[in-house]
Amino acid sequence: MPTVDNWALLFAQSLAVQKEVPLRVVYALPPPPSEGEAAEEGEDGAPPSPADMPLTQRHGTFLLGGLKVVADELDSASVPFDVLCPSSRSSVGESFLSHCTSTSHDALAVVCDMSPLRRPRQWAEKQAAPLLEERSIPLYQVDAHNIVPVWMASPKREVGARTLRPKIHKVFADYCTTFPEFKGNAHLEKMPEESSNHDWDQYRDYLNLDESIGQVSDMNAGHEVAMERFRDFSSSKQYGL
Repeated sequence: MPTVDNWALLFAQSLAVQKEVPLRVVYALPPPPSEGEAAEEGEDGAPPSPADMPLTQRHGTFLLGGLKVVADELDSASVPFDVLCPSSRSSVGESFLSHCTSTSHDALAVVCDMSPLRRPRQWAEKQAAPLLEERSIPLYQVDAHNIVPVWMASPKREVGARTLRPKIHKVFADYCTTFPEFKGNAHLEKMPEESSNHDWDQYRDYLNLDESIGQVSDMNAGHEVAMERFRDFSSSKQYGL
């Protein structure tokens, strides 16, 4: 969830400007599996589903590292950043609704990124969306991962790249545009005075990481680090064309 080149965040910013209200960012950490949801090996010896397994130390450390970068970037743009720790996987939507409708927040609209993964889609589309609809709070889902949004690339599940590629090429020019600058809450006469305080050790404990797969020492999170890697790759004689 970077603050740079993020269409979901830019759309949320545009709504905040139109309504003349503060922009606020909320992130719900993925709840670890409960005892009843713990992954088990199948009867035929098949490995458990990755969705039913806890995050590895490698995954969780990179996730929290990215959130730290985002927190700093949002703070510099005077945008409050909240991190939620839902009590269970079945209560992610309720936790999000409770936070967004509290007296101190009272959200007019919610904008979220589109994740193609089954579990995040359930949290957004099956849990949060119906609860927000009951409160008459619109939920906008934006595909910030792809240049061409998945639902614009094709209306059906494609069997291969051969059939999908020409559909993407047909509309690619419509979406290959320059990203506007993210200005946070610059539209407000009075910036939000609250500061986001985060207990990163608490977040790490909450995730209950599987330490059997350790982190990679030279793999850091954040937009600047990613762009540096990209530039190195693009200029490398080893990988260059």
